[in-house]
Amino acid sequence: KMIFFVVTLTSGLMTQASPLQVEVGKASLKSYKIFLAPLKYENLGGSQTKLSCERFYSNLKSNLDFSIDIEISGHMAGSDEIEVTCDLVQKSTSLKITRADGMSKFSKKYFLEWPLRKAGEATDDMHQLYTGKRSIFQTELLVVSNKKLGKSKEIFTMHWDGSQVKRRSFHNSLAVSPAWSPGGRYMTYSAYTPHPKLGPKSRNLNLFLYDRKIKKRFLLSYRFGTNSGASFNPKGDKIILTLSKDGSPDLYEISLRGQVLRRLTKGPYGAINVEPHVSPGGDRILFSSDRADSKTMVYEIPYSGGAAKRLTFAGQYNSEPVWSPISKTYAFAGQLQKVFNIYLMDVSTSSLVNVSSAHRQLGSKTGCESPSFSPDGKYLAFVCGPDGKKQVYISDIYSSKLKKVTSDSFNYDAVRWSPYFK
Repeated sequence: KMIFFVVTLTSGLMTQASPLQVEVGKASLKSYKIFLAPLKYENLGGSQTKLSCERFYSNLKSNLDFSIDIEISGHMAGSDEIEVTCDLVQKSTSLKITRADGMSKFSKKYFLEWPLRKAGEATDDMHQLYTGKRSIFQTELLVVSNKKLGKSKEIFTMHWDGSQVKRRSFHNSLAVSPAWSPGGRYMTYSAYTPHPKLGPKSRNLNLFLYDRKIKKRFLLSYRFGTNSGASFNPKGDKIILTLSKDGSPDLYEISLRGQVLRRLTKGPYGAINVEPHVSPGGDRILFSSDRADSKTMVYEIPYSGGAAKRLTFAGQYNSEPVWSPISKTYAFAGQLQKVFNIYLMDVSTSSLVNVSSAHRQLGSKTGCESPSFSPDGKYLAFVCGPDGKKQVYISDIYSSKLKKVTSDSFNYDAVRWSPYFK
């Protein structure tokens, strides 16, 4: 069993309560046990098609191994059976699920022009069949990285498992704070680029919007100073971000044309108000601020505007808050004893769960930051490692499974999990 330590907030101090026992693979969800039969072949064909079939099968098995909803088991009484048959002539695979009584439960053919992508589609089809909901296997991650760039940092996307890496920005500068719109059509990020009114040698932290549908990038906000930390409202037609055009960094609402609609925070003088994240219901906004004792903590304000409420008190530094898409829970990066970890906060009880420190293979002194929920709310992506060499990890929030998504000599930061694409 893995142990998550639950901590509660008392008079601004972090105190340890009784440990919460979480059994690997069980969690609070129903796990469907399925037998995966060996890969079969029919008809003769080229070796390339056979390789694609093997990649499809291998990736399907890997996906199911990481799933917390479906568990691959041995051939046992009462379990369904998955049969994958590769047609080397048609360059396709057929996936069939048969019940223990021999009745067919599911059957579909997948063509193999993109075997890894099709394996993700098949895994999601199985989750739809058993749980009635999609899972993570056709989603993407948005990250900042210096991958093969030297001192520059740009925006990249990758498949949830770290494959199919694509560079999305080309500023040869420092890019930060990426975000997805609902439905995944738009991506926003900020980069230190020339200000349109100050010439090519100037540098300003400008906000960009990339339209995936038409594959074009737009300069959305370039007011003097900071234009960063975008978070879309649930409709996807407005953005909350930090602007410093009036002095201190404060939260503002802008349209998709870049027009300032209203100001949400004002100081206090000298304080920063950054990293906004709009709740799934669109009624609240989390953000980070050092407005109290110059100590950065997590705060909340109504989306309609109003007084800020401090939510965290423990540790030395709490930042990067993100809402869960399905519950009244949020995650943030918290520093305690000079080490950052990823915490889950239950809004109703104010209890904390340290997610990242439960993974002993990460090392007790390994810092973890930049949490982001999967669209089903069952997994968290984050970065861990020494400064300059942080890598992307994924953990489910129930049973403490862990997957290292990237494994190289480059640095990754500000990971953001995509929504379900429309």
